[in-house]
Amino acid sequence: MMMKPYYELECALLADIQFEALDWLNKRYDLSDQKSLKTDLWLKIDSKSFLKSTTALMSWFRELKLICRETAITVINNMSGAALHVDELPTISKINIPIINYQHVVNEWYRVPDNLMSNIVPSVNHFGSEFYELSSIDISQCELIGNVELQTPIVFNSQIPHRVVCQPGAKFPRVVLTCMFYNEPTEYLRVKPL
Repeated sequence: MMMKPYYELECALLADIQFEALDWLNKRYDLSDQKSLKTDLWLKIDSKSFLKSTTALMSWFRELKLICRETAITVINNMSGAALHVDELPTISKINIPIINYQHVVNEWYRVPDNLMSNIVPSVNHFGSEFYELSSIDISQCELIGNVELQTPIVFNSQIPHRVVCQPGAKFPRVVLTCMFYNEPTEYLRVKPL
């Protein structure tokens, strides 16, 4: 079944979610220092504590009838962004919520030709899970199939090769909240037959 790379969600509580999330994060991390975060992108956080402190987020998830399993944040602190990759399984659809400095930063999804993908073996991340690191692939041989500058939360297809591109005017740290669910919101990514 064909699936979309992303789907934009309406969220009347976005400003409250951003405020509560940033308040929780700033009490625990220096978001501008990738070395102290001990990550080049993906930061797993204490989901239980975070969800308890973000009442607006929990209220919005109730509206969407979603049960959150885990939260993490992605932090980018320079113009290099994030190279082309495919996230670890089993999660396919996540919700990404822009928190701060998301203007002039674009998420892009690509169709990578089979002959290029067949040469790639999975890497193991520092959490012990396999993912596909695709930075060696010549992006000019791939087809851009979706791109978005986050202004609102999106359902994010993490199993389509994707990257993060910082454009002139980007400010750092660029922080996005990623949420994974027991009941994944994949219905938003389904392509409806004509």
